[in-house]
Amino acid sequence: GLLEVPGPLCGYDALKVHYQFHTSRRDPAADPVVAWHQGGPGGSSITVGLYGELGAFVIGDHGNYVNPSAWNQVANMLYLESPAGSGGSAGYSVCLVAGEPVTCKWNDMSQAEAYAHTLQAFFKAFPEFAANPFYLAGESYFGQYGPNIAQFILTHEFASSAINLKGILLGNACWGGNSTCVVCNGPSEDKLDVDLYYGHGMFSSKLHKRIQDACDFPVEYTDCSDLSADWPAGHKVLSAKCKSLLTEMRRQVGPFNIYFMYDNCPATQEFLQRVGKDASWLARYVRRGLHDPAATHSALTAMNGGYRWDCLGRIENWIERADVRRALHLEAFSPGASGFEYTLSGPASITVYPDLIGKLRILIYNGQADACVPYNGNEQWINQLEERGLLKESAAWAPWFLPNNRTAAGYTARYQPTGPSKADFVFQTVRLAGHMVPQFQ
Repeated sequence: GLLEVPGPLCGYDALKVHYQFHTSRRDPAADPVVAWHQGGPGGSSITVGLYGELGAFVIGDHGNYVNPSAWNQVANMLYLESPAGSGGSAGYSVCLVAGEPVTCKWNDMSQAEAYAHTLQAFFKAFPEFAANPFYLAGESYFGQYGPNIAQFILTHEFASSAINLKGILLGNACWGGNSTCVVCNGPSEDKLDVDLYYGHGMFSSKLHKRIQDACDFPVEYTDCSDLSADWPAGHKVLSAKCKSLLTEMRRQVGPFNIYFMYDNCPATQEFLQRVGKDASWLARYVRRGLHDPAATHSALTAMNGGYRWDCLGRIENWIERADVRRALHLEAFSPGASGFEYTLSGPASITVYPDLIGKLRILIYNGQADACVPYNGNEQWINQLEERGLLKESAAWAPWFLPNNRTAAGYTARYQPTGPSKADFVFQTVRLAGHMVPQFQ
């Protein structure tokens, strides 16, 4: 249904937020409440997260089925189409002025304030769950959304008293930037790509050595204006020889699906041949377009026949059906009634984590086969926090296993905060999983 969030709030009289709440199949009264937040910005927690990844039912082009790995087997799952205006043409959340939907305009700070107020409204509507442990969870740009939301809750009494926040789970999460700049993968996506591709055997050892000898990759930001679809942040400081070798690396790597490196969904090679580009260009284009996914999708679609890059099927067609809207109590507004505009204002999450460490349980998890927000980038900033003395490794990198399974499910390292609070901090990878981990494992 639609959850009413009263205002005035962030320039709006009120918000109406599409939510779905699936209680735990195990013990709803005792199990935690977990709010799932899609990335984007502007991604749909309902059509993508709930019905494409981790909900009780999965809806897709190849049929609908009960999800054997649904997260509500162990938790009460809350899905919020937030910030309002998210979800594109299939989004039902709206920003209201004088009772009418208007374009929703957000940045990294205002979305956190709105999300905290939305959670407050939810627990007011469902007070029986207010005392349950509460966790924030999500993927991709949630790496930027989530820490800012958590910090807002912890630092505002109205929110911290209403929301029993215990931890945060972040999958393939954006992290880079500074206090006024967000760059998803930090100052040197080039270096992350080199290490990731070489580690997966995607280009030759001879070329790898030449790159190592020629390239002096940046470790700090020089200028947030480095962002472009042509080159990643920091690229302009590299030598001409290094850039030439990186171009050769991309030629050797060839086409692949940036969200799952072992797959070619959907016909990536044919698309790149039509537009005369390589897969690394596509990866950079999508990364740069994180601030405006609708425009990125539109631009890619307009390129010589189009490229469909979500790999999840047309779930939005289902949720726009009249019978589905009636069943989900979504008849008050037409889908897409509020537009969506987003500004990457910062602060970047890498600057926020020091305020969260020790106060909340934190899990950073990554599908190992994701090339959009690769695992080695998250490992990098965690190592930097350890070097700064904020974390201390308590359990070294090692495989982890599912019950009754002798095959490693991935790899993990554990850390303890060095301050007085000792909430655990875990970094974990998932084998044979891409950008949207629950979709694969």
